[in-house]
Amino acid sequence: MYFRINPQEQSALKGLPHLARLTYLEAIRPYMDYATGIVGIKRGISYQSLREELYVEPHTGYTQSGSPSKQQLRRAIQTLARSGLISIQSNDKKLILKCELALQENCGQNKPGTNPTYKAGTNTARENNYQTRHYDTNTQKPDIANTVQPGIPLVSDINNIFLSDAFEKFWQLYPVKFSKQKAWEAFQMLTPSDDLFQKIMAALNKQCAYRAEAAKHGQWMPNWKNAVNWLTQACWQDELPAQILPAEKIGESNATRQRHIDAKPNTTNALWEYCKDAVSCSEESSTNTGASNNIFSIDKYKQKQRAY
Repeated sequence: MYFRINPQEQSALKGLPHLARLTYLEAIRPYMDYATGIVGIKRGISYQSLREELYVEPHTGYTQSGSPSKQQLRRAIQTLARSGLISIQSNDKKLILKCELALQENCGQNKPGTNPTYKAGTNTARENNYQTRHYDTNTQKPDIANTVQPGIPLVSDINNIFLSDAFEKFWQLYPVKFSKQKAWEAFQMLTPSDDLFQKIMAALNKQCAYRAEAAKHGQWMPNWKNAVNWLTQACWQDELPAQILPAEKIGESNATRQRHIDAKPNTTNALWEYCKDAVSCSEESSTNTGASNNIFSIDKYKQKQRAY
């Protein structure tokens, strides 16, 4: 049994882990029903049959042999589903997969027509020789109406290809490249349209240019957010300041603010001027009363000591 891999499948397989590619090429794709594109209905499959199909015999000098585990096969199938190669349509008892990018075509080719039978006639030998000499010229017309047409990709496949290309463009432009898988999942949840994707890219270009210009003028800028947070928080809608102040302008504004602070009246001095008169009045009143007789004067004590 033979099968063909189309360019879309080949492009989707690039970059996938080795086990995922091996599972698709050796254990899934050869057993696809070309009428429906489904694997697992006419010929049932299971994780155990996939393990047996991917069994590696031990060889001298190679440490890896045997069959992959069931958990490894689950991860490989999930990887193929995320890449858009297959979709999982399993029920509780059967493992059913659909090859989304494979062309669904009939296995049986159009059979050529059989040669027409000739009845023995009463013609002369000359006529029989003429028929024999020109027999090979009786060609048959090809069956054009029944030729197999190439399959048209599904709308979901086209959307997956567009979404993957759009994410790669976004990832190449975003400055902080951490957690690409989580960023891809956030991008899939967002599923931006063509117009929204253009807005996202334009806003990201503006933010990059603004930060570069601010760095030239010595202005402090916060760190870039993680790409997952940038997408989930819709940071492409953030508004940037109208202009960037150079470092000299920032210093001038700080100096101007300090001059305004220095120019403000000192409330402490004003309060002292207000209360100084009341203190003076209280001292005069205490002098006029007899309370001053009870106060010991240090100056008088020093004068007496000098006199002695």
